[in-house]
Amino acid sequence: MSRDAGSLIENAVFLAKSGENKYRVYEEFKGEISGLGLPAPKYEDAVRRLAEELRV
Repeated sequence: MSRDAGSLIENAVFLAKSGENKYRVYEEFKGEISGLGLPAPKYEDAVRRLAEELRV
């Protein structure tokens, strides 16, 4: 996973723990990860990790 994707996931988890709606955070950050232009397997891994971390 790229360093940028990891940072985005950490930010998403922080926002969710701060009281933001975790489903909205998931959708927003899924788009941010998509914007990184990662190859499909790395994108899928990053989105899977995002979902696991947010428990969505």
